[in-house]
Amino acid sequence: MNESETTTWEAGAKVLALQCLAEGFALANFSVSYSAGGVRIHVSLDKLSDRYGSPTVEECGEFSRRFADLLEARPPAGLPDDYSIEVSSPGAERRLANVSEYERFKALPMKVMYRDEKQKKVSRVFNYLGSEQGVTRWQLAQAKFNLRQGTIKPARPGKLAKKEHNLPVVEISEADILHVNLYVDI
Repeated sequence: MNESETTTWEAGAKVLALQCLAEGFALANFSVSYSAGGVRIHVSLDKLSDRYGSPTVEECGEFSRRFADLLEARPPAGLPDDYSIEVSSPGAERRLANVSEYERFKALPMKVMYRDEKQKKVSRVFNYLGSEQGVTRWQLAQAKFNLRQGTIKPARPGKLAKKEHNLPVVEISEADILHVNLYVDI
């Protein structure tokens, strides 16, 4: 199979996956991987009504059945015979791609990797405040990650303060953001 055939069937499979989405769902990710054991089509479902974007196991199963049936009924040209389908949620610490996703998950802390003014890579956990003209605003979050890095001071040894008062606000150019993930503080 040449590269253009691979691209064609993968694009066709993604179109079919989009057709299988129930109302209130979106594709968070669609990818294909190849191994000696065959081809794996991985679909990550985003449940738009859920605070974390997480579908239930049952909802993933329903989508998987619809998608498998559609691939069997209308297989894209070049679809290998030895494929498997994996459907999941985007995960608790899902990657966020852009400002609209930062806005959507604004109520949740986010781990941001960015380049500071010296072009050094920095990771911090923030609460997203907003964006204007390509500059994002973030408030440092009371998070164990920040505590371990010494970015925030404990209320008492090893303990986070209850309120996020007097924590610094940082402005980061969208161009300096390397990636943003939801953050789970466990």
